[in-house]
Amino acid sequence: LAAWGGLQASQKGHVDFVRFLSAVDLLAASGGDGSEGARAAALVDKFNEAKELDGRSLLVLDDVDQMVAGDGPSGTSALLLATLRALLRTQAGTNAKRPGTGGGGGASSPGSLRLEGLLVVATSSGSSAGCAPALLGEVFGERVSLPCLATQEQFEGLLRACSSIDEASVAACAGALAASSSNVEGMGVKTALRLAERAAADAEDFEDGGREQLEALRAVLSDWEADLKLSREVCGVF
Repeated sequence: LAAWGGLQASQKGHVDFVRFLSAVDLLAASGGDGSEGARAAALVDKFNEAKELDGRSLLVLDDVDQMVAGDGPSGTSALLLATLRALLRTQAGTNAKRPGTGGGGGASSPGSLRLEGLLVVATSSGSSAGCAPALLGEVFGERVSLPCLATQEQFEGLLRACSSIDEASVAACAGALAASSSNVEGMGVKTALRLAERAAADAEDFEDGGREQLEALRAVLSDWEADLKLSREVCGVF
């Protein structure tokens, strides 16, 4: 979704450049050093690289809750959160909006607002990210929550689009996902895809792949629900 949003912003001329940054990219930029200090330094470097791009640019922080993960009581790093907050506040002071005249291959409508400088957008995995979304809501100026999947029909459409699950098992697996979603008060698209892909991988070695995919998915969902319940209890304590 974040990649799609960046593509749309570029194609419609709202920005001239899009830079995509994930937790894996941040780890690679830190030279494989997963320490909080190394990741914070790498994050600063990536912000500086994005700011040096000419024109209007968009920096997408994908799974930002994983980027700021640490040993804090809420599963986040105080150092990385402080670094991210400082970078965002510094950038907010340099950005300005003004009427645009178009660019990036297309013209904007008269009087439309276009960003001058760097825009930062971050995504997180929703409730599966534990306490991180609530903390990150204090860092970013605006927060948008996308609706979770709920019905079997919604999950069926998703599974058919991603093709991880055999067609013969789509309906049954979608039913299992919908039941699990109701148990945890909603499941996001990224979480559903991740769980389905994990189940498909677990069932690869079995001869009856379709039936085994369903059984593997049920086991994966059981573990996921237990982990989610534990993370929520930990958040409640702190």
